Parts: sequence; C-alpha cells; structure tokens
Amino acid sequence: GATTLVLYFRADPKSYIWPLYVKINGYMIPYPNSSYLSKTSWTQWAIPLADLPIRTWSVTTFNIGLDGVGTMYIDDIRLYRVPPQ
Repeated sequence: GATTLVLYFRADPKSYIWPLYVKINGYMIPYPNSSYLSKTSWTQWAIPLADLPIRTWSVTTFNIGLDGVGTMYIDDIRLYRVPPQ
C-alpha cells in the first residue's frame, strides 16, 4: 500500500557534490534539483512509486549514490501511503 519513498539528505559543507540518485532494481532515479545538493540543512526527497517503470512489490536491489566525489548524509529512508509535508 506504500505510494511514496521518502528520504532525507544533507551535504557535508566541505564537499563538492555531484548529482544524487537512487536505484531500485537497477532503475536510476536522479534527484531532480541539483542546486539543493550543496545545502547543509536536511532536505526531503519524496519519490512517487507509481511514476516508476518497475514493479515495486518485488524490489531486490536498492542503492543510493553520488556521481562524483563528496560526503552526503542520508537519514530516515521510509515508505509512506501518504508522504509527510
């Protein structure tokens, strides 16, 4: 019954961060607004699962990555029926 994958991230202030992405079953979902990647405050990323061309009920792999060098902190990875505001 989950409709949205939500995670929170923030960058290390000394890092130069390249695009952030999530991969589910090998399907890459890039973070849509790269200007937020240098923010040092926690930022919410909500990914609507219905928009993905994969079967989310049979997830076998889940990855979070950066296409480059830097330090990114990730917290509160959760599935929601109704995502928080």
